[in-house]
Amino acid sequence: MLFIALANPMTGLATGTLDTLNNIIYNEDYPILDGMEMMCKLDIFIPDKDDERNVIPVFLIHGCAYTVWYDKGSMEPICQYLRHKGYTVFNIEYEGRGFLPLGLRKKGYKATQSIAAAIKYVLTMSDEFAINPDQATLIGVSAGGISSLFLGLYDELNDQEYSLFKDLEDQFGGIYSNSPFISTEVKPAAVVSIGSALPSLDIIDFTDLEETSFLMIHGEEDEMVSIDEDTPFGAIGDSFNEGLRRFRSNYSNRNRTELTEALVDLFEPDKLAEDLIIPDIFGSRAIVNRMVSINPEAVDSLFLNNEDHSMLFGERRNIPKRAFINIMEKIDVFIQESTLKYRKRFTAGDFILHPTTRVVATSIIGLGLVILFIKALIL
Repeated sequence: MLFIALANPMTGLATGTLDTLNNIIYNEDYPILDGMEMMCKLDIFIPDKDDERNVIPVFLIHGCAYTVWYDKGSMEPICQYLRHKGYTVFNIEYEGRGFLPLGLRKKGYKATQSIAAAIKYVLTMSDEFAINPDQATLIGVSAGGISSLFLGLYDELNDQEYSLFKDLEDQFGGIYSNSPFISTEVKPAAVVSIGSALPSLDIIDFTDLEETSFLMIHGEEDEMVSIDEDTPFGAIGDSFNEGLRRFRSNYSNRNRTELTEALVDLFEPDKLAEDLIIPDIFGSRAIVNRMVSINPEAVDSLFLNNEDHSMLFGERRNIPKRAFINIMEKIDVFIQESTLKYRKRFTAGDFILHPTTRVVATSIIGLGLVILFIKALIL
């Protein structure tokens, strides 16, 4: 099979086959992203047929609970399905790991910054990838679904929304501005959120639903992320919160010495325990109800009976379940309908090659130049 390399102006080369370009690092040597614990990478799945969907960039965002480690490989069945349908697919691996569930809110914020940086990185090279940035589509699963929703809804310039996350922005910088491509906007045409939730419904407003369409998919038996309002992680989350509340109660009632008072001033354990309590989140049904009350045309839903958090994959996370094809067919139709209004009408003078054709054409041109050079030397 022919191998190719994609020139990366910031990181050098990423190699792959004509089907996939692997492990392009998008946060290396970016001072504004310093402090991230891992290299953030993405794979590019090149469509295997000429189709009007070739120009639609689809960004896949894997789940990880913002705490435990799952990589982008868990999303490969979705990537392959969409590539065969004709989409150009970008599978993102992002910052988001730690100890369950310490610092969950902070890690979710940093993960979303990282995902936004990946999307911006791709959109700045839309000509090279022959994609239409106005048709950008996000598909997120679990924690990735939360981030995809956030990127489709959050407006840093909205004072009410900004106030919800001001403390994190003061500490880590803005969601969208924490990237080398500060002027590049992330305004997806479509967002597919699978098994996810939101920390607040207040970030949903009419403006968001004018620009972006949403598809909410959720299993009705999901105990990890409830389809309604609840504490995430099910019984584990409830037990964790109960333990923290007992600690705060016992700690506040105990006798304190001069030494313990000094330790309190230094470590602030009471405040730490308060910060670590996992807040309730609003699941897909609550989100859909809010969106429908604002603009029913902007949201669609697929709530699955007798399905839990593993509605797409089995226990190994990379083996599709029986419902996989039906869910993916629904997603395919949704993407096409939601991005239709942003389709560019190319004039006769416009000529954009399908990515695979472009690679082959470039190789042929290069070979031709080498032959001409050799002939010139002989003559």
